[in-house]
Amino acid sequence: MRMKLTEAAVRRLPTPIAGSRYEVTDLAMPGLTVRVGARTKAFYYRSGAGGKTRTVRIGGSPSTTLEQARAAVIQLQAGNQPASIHTKQDGPKRAGHGVPTLSEAFSEYCRLRKLRDSTLATYRKQFRLYLPSLAARPVTHITADDVLAIYKGLLVEKSAAKANGVLGLLKAVLKFISAVHKLPVTDISSMIKATGVKEPTPARRRLIREEQAAKWYQGICAMPPHYRAPILTAALTGLRISEITGLKWADVDFTEGLLTVRKTKNGRDHTLPFGNFLGALLREWRATETQYPNDCVFHPRADRFFWLTKQRIGIDFSPHDLRRTFATQATRLDINAFVLKALLNHQSRSDVTQSSYVHLEPSDLRKAMMQIEHNLLSLWGGVSGTAA
Repeated sequence: MRMKLTEAAVRRLPTPIAGSRYEVTDLAMPGLTVRVGARTKAFYYRSGAGGKTRTVRIGGSPSTTLEQARAAVIQLQAGNQPASIHTKQDGPKRAGHGVPTLSEAFSEYCRLRKLRDSTLATYRKQFRLYLPSLAARPVTHITADDVLAIYKGLLVEKSAAKANGVLGLLKAVLKFISAVHKLPVTDISSMIKATGVKEPTPARRRLIREEQAAKWYQGICAMPPHYRAPILTAALTGLRISEITGLKWADVDFTEGLLTVRKTKNGRDHTLPFGNFLGALLREWRATETQYPNDCVFHPRADRFFWLTKQRIGIDFSPHDLRRTFATQATRLDINAFVLKALLNHQSRSDVTQSSYVHLEPSDLRKAMMQIEHNLLSLWGGVSGTAA
């Protein structure tokens, strides 16, 4: 099979039946192939000269990305041997009796679980940075002491949030692979919790304080339009960064003053009214005729703009800080709790009243959105209801 590979295409390659495998050749990089087995996917470089074929294993997916595999092929074609690749002889092998290594288990977890691209990217980064010492270890040989050493190191060098995130990923992978292959995997998380070392992840409370608001807004206005537009949209809607980057022009209704997010955390479409200021800002942004793939309103990696902006303006904030600021201002305006939950697209199955009895339409949210926008504009320095 031959096709132009992408990261998404590699992830979607179907798993063959047990005991069989197939290969896909990359049309964009001659010599690069992906070998797909029942449990693993791996990148290979294949070249032929004088009737002989040379095959070199580059690395397993997803621990090795498509970009890294293509870079390795370029090095191999130039006669170099990248340090990160493995030949067929010295590549990672499955432990005896069919027990997968942690790297193989992680690959299978990423392939079979329905995860968002952003979640996959986060998991791969965590695995690459913090779990390489366990990657080649059979999952049944990973002990609490192994994980405890990594956990303690992260507590010292990073934070409780980072340590708990890595521990949570490891727990999920081991639990998954144990269920799929019926393996006796140690309950690492419970054992570490029993030692008393595990620290809770502190709740994040940072937001844009009212005394910072005017300076923050002035700083945002000094940024380029492709930075300013997504940041102010996030501030005025309370949307998550994944919802901001996933917003499409086809889902922005200027006539009705509504925008709809299709890819949400709870999987349900989320429609919000928007006020005059945000409407003018979006019209102004659209008039620049800046085009992004898939009809996206903003750059797919607009999350980076937040980091660069905070460096420039000297006020530390994240996309979720703007969501907390939005919710806090709504609460200070005494906006009904059910309306606020609807604005934030929070769903709770345990709340019978919300899940079964209270059903709000976008028109029920418009007054609250207007109040929040007006209040934020006042905090920003009495900005008028336009995007000027």
